[in-house]
Amino acid sequence: MNSADLLRTLRAFIEDRFHLGEDRLPEEEVGAAIRKGVEFRGLNVWVLVCAIMIASVGLNMNSTAVIIGAMLISPLMGPIMGVGLAVGILDWTLYKKSIKNFTVMVVVSLGTATLYFLLSPISQARSELLARTTPTIWDVLIALFGGMAGIVAAASRERGNVLPGVAIATALMPPLCTSGYCLATAQWTYLAGALYLFLINTVFISLGTLAVVRVLRFSHVSFSDPALLARVRRVILMVVVITVGPSLYLAWGMVRQSVLEQNLQNFLRKEFRFAEARVLSWELDRSTRPTRLDLYLIGTPLEDEVVAMLQARRADYRLQDVELVLHQDQPGSWAEADGRRADLLEDLYRRRESELGDLGQRARLLEARLQFWHLDEERLDKLAREARAVFPDLGEIAAAPAILHGEAVGDTVLLVLARGKKTLRRDTRNRLEAWLGERYDRRRVVLLPER
Repeated sequence: MNSADLLRTLRAFIEDRFHLGEDRLPEEEVGAAIRKGVEFRGLNVWVLVCAIMIASVGLNMNSTAVIIGAMLISPLMGPIMGVGLAVGILDWTLYKKSIKNFTVMVVVSLGTATLYFLLSPISQARSELLARTTPTIWDVLIALFGGMAGIVAAASRERGNVLPGVAIATALMPPLCTSGYCLATAQWTYLAGALYLFLINTVFISLGTLAVVRVLRFSHVSFSDPALLARVRRVILMVVVITVGPSLYLAWGMVRQSVLEQNLQNFLRKEFRFAEARVLSWELDRSTRPTRLDLYLIGTPLEDEVVAMLQARRADYRLQDVELVLHQDQPGSWAEADGRRADLLEDLYRRRESELGDLGQRARLLEARLQFWHLDEERLDKLAREARAVFPDLGEIAAAPAILHGEAVGDTVLLVLARGKKTLRRDTRNRLEAWLGERYDRRRVVLLPER
C-alpha cells in the first residue's frame, strides 16, 4: 500500500468515526430548537430568577453542590448558542434577537443577584465567590469546547446528559452572581474580574457553536438581493471582530501569563533549594517594564556568587525578561526594612506556634490515654493492698483496661479479676465493684467471675 492509499484509508476511517450519520437531526429541527431557546419571556424569566437566587445562596453558603444545581436549571445557554448559530448561517434577524434577549438576561441576573446580596446578612467573600473573579486560560478552553459540545448535542437525536454537563462545565451563572455580590458590596476590582470571566465564557461558547455550525455545513439564510447579503456579511463580520478581537487578545495574554507563572514555579522549585534559606513569598508585578519578580527569603542570606548564578539561570526557564529582586534578611537591617519581612516572620511564628500548640494538646491527650491503658506493677500492687485493707476476705486481684464492643461500642471499662480467700459473697463483690469505680474514676468497672 502506497502513501496515497494509506492517506485515503486514514481519511475514510476518520470520516466514518466522526460522522454523525443517522444520529444527526435535520437542520431545520436543530435551528428551530435553538431559536426556541433564544426566547426569554414567561417561564424562562422565572426559571432564570430562581436559578440566580439558588446560585447566589450557594455562593453565600460556599456550597458547590447548590451552585451545580443552579447551573443545571439555568436557561442562559440559549441566547449564546443563538448568537453562534446566527453568525454561522448569516441570520441577521436571529443575531439581533439573540443579543437582545441575552442583554435582558444579563440585566435580570445582575439585578436579582445584587438584590439578594444587599439583603443577605453574610457579606464576607467566600472561596467559591473569589474563585469566580480570576479567569484563566483553562476557562477559555472549557468555554470553547463546551460550546462545541453543546451544538453537537443539539444536532443529535441522542443528547443524553451532554447539555446539562455543558451548563455545569462552562459555569455561566456563578460569575454573574459574583458580579451581583461585587455591586452590592462595592468591590469594583472583583467586579471587573467576574464580568471578564463571564464575557470570556460567553464569547468562546459562541465561537465553539459557530465552528461546529460551519463544520456541519448549515445552510446560509437566503437573500433575494445579493447586495443585502454582502451588507449583512460585512455587518456581522464587523460585530464579530469587535466582540471576539479583544477576547482573543486577552486570552492570548492569559496564555502568556499561565506559561510565565508555570516557568516561575519551576524556577523556584528547582533552583531555590537551600538548607539554610527558604522563600517565604513572591510577587510578580507585570505593570513594570521589565516584569519584576520580588522574592522574600528568610534564613541565612545567599552569597553574591549564588545570587549571580540564580540571575544567570533565569534564561533556562525563559525568565530572562523578568527582573529578579531578592529581599533577604540582613543583620541589623530591621530598622530600615519596609515591614514586610517582619509581617512574614510574625505570620510564620504564629503558624508555628499554633502547630506547636496543637502538638502539645495531642501529646497531653496521648499521655492521658497511655496512663489509662498502662497499669504498671507498682500501681497494681497499690491497688491490691488498698483492696485487701478494705475487703479482708480478698485474696488475689488482677486488673486491666479494655474497650467494650457490642451495644455500647467504644465504651472503656476496667476489667478486674478478684479471688477471695474463700468464695466472695455477692454483696462483697458488689461493694468491691462500686469501690473500684469510685477509686479509679472509671466509667464502668467489670468484675470478672471467680473460677
